[in-house]
Amino acid sequence: MSVVSVDGYPLVSVELHVPHRGAWWARLDLVDAPELEGSVEIAVDELRLRGTVVPERDGTHGGHRRALVFAGAAGWGSEVEPLHYRSDTGVRAVLVAEDAARAGGETLGTFEAAEERLGPHYVRQGGLARRVLEDAIGDVLWWVDYEGVTHVAAERPEVEATTDTHRVLDYDPLERVATLEIQDPRGVVVGSRLEEGLDEAQVVRELDLRASPAGLRMQVWTGAGRYGLADSQAYAVHRRYSERHLWGSWRYRVTRTTADGIDARPVLSAHGLPELVGVELSPGVPGCDLNLQAGLEVLVEFIEGDRALPRVVAFAGHDQAAWTPLRLTLDADVVELGDGAAHEVALHNLVEDELDALKSAVSGAGVTAGDGGAAFKANILSALASWPGSTGASKVRAE
Repeated sequence: MSVVSVDGYPLVSVELHVPHRGAWWARLDLVDAPELEGSVEIAVDELRLRGTVVPERDGTHGGHRRALVFAGAAGWGSEVEPLHYRSDTGVRAVLVAEDAARAGGETLGTFEAAEERLGPHYVRQGGLARRVLEDAIGDVLWWVDYEGVTHVAAERPEVEATTDTHRVLDYDPLERVATLEIQDPRGVVVGSRLEEGLDEAQVVRELDLRASPAGLRMQVWTGAGRYGLADSQAYAVHRRYSERHLWGSWRYRVTRTTADGIDARPVLSAHGLPELVGVELSPGVPGCDLNLQAGLEVLVEFIEGDRALPRVVAFAGHDQAAWTPLRLTLDADVVELGDGAAHEVALHNLVEDELDALKSAVSGAGVTAGDGGAAFKANILSALASWPGSTGASKVRAE
C-alpha cells in the first residue's frame, strides 16, 4: 500500500518521467477535482518532488482532475526576450544561464559549463529559455532535481542503488529496459547503479515511475546514450546545427558608429534578435575601415553560426539615402586608381606648401636699382634653390 498525494490531496495515480538530461515531469490523476495551481509538492511515500502545474495542461472530467506538473518553476519552457551581451574579457556562460533561469523563475545549483566564457559577444535570440541554457553550457548535461533546482555538469552523479528498496522483475538486454518493483522510490534514481537480479551491473539513465495506492512500478532505461533514450543521433545533429547555431544574414539598421564598431537594431523584430552594441566590421576589402551613417541598412552574420561572433559583412547600396559612409579609410603599401596607374597623386597640403614657398620667395626678393632686375632674379633663385619639393602621395597612384 502506497501513499501518493499532491499538496495533501490523494492521487489516483501519478506517472513520473525523469530524463537523463532536462526537466522531469509528472502526470497526476486526482479524485473530487480539487483546484491546483502554481507550485505544488508531490508525495510518493517518503519521496517529495517540487514542481509547478502547467495551466494549459490541467482539466476535469467525470469528477476527476488530470494535471501536468513540470519540475521546479516549469520555467525552462518559457519564452525569453532577445538580449545582446558584450564583454572584452568574454561573456561568462553562467551570466547567460542565470539570466535565462531568472526569466523562467528557475534556480541554478551546480554549474560546470563546457566553457567558462563564450566570447566577446553573445547574442541571445528570443525563444525558449531551455535553448538559451543549452547553448550557454555547451556539450554537457543539465537536469532538475526533485527539489526543483537545476544543475549543470559533464555527468550526472552515480550512486549505488539501495538493494532492499527494489526488485528486478524483468530486463530486456536489447532495449536496455528493466522493470522494477519498488518499495522505496528514493532508492532508485537516475544515476543509480543496479546489480541485484542482473547478469551485469547497469546504470539508470532514465526512469518512469507509476505510483498508485496499489503500489509502485518502475521502468528504467540503462542505455549508453549521452542525453537519454529520446535524444537520438538525428535529434542531436539537429540540435547542434539548428538550435544552437544562428545561420544566415540578418538585416540591421545602424544607430551609431563607435570606436568598438557599430551599434544597430534589427530591421524586423519578428526574428527575435536583440539590438547589437560594438559589433566589428568585416567589409570584405583588406585595409578598409568605415565610419557609417546612422540609418544605413547592413547585413550581420555570425561566423560559423556562433552567436558569440557577430560581424557586419555587407552594406546597402545607393538606393538608400545614408549609403555613403562619413569616412572611408583604405590602407595598403600602394593604392592604385585605374588599371594603368603610374603617376603619384598630388597631396593638397603639400601643393599649398610649395605655392606658399613660391609666393614668399617672390614677395621677399630684394631689388637693386639700375641693374635691370638682376638682383631680384638672383634673390628669387636663391630662395627657391630647393624648390619645388615633392607633392606626391607615397601610397596612391593614378592614371
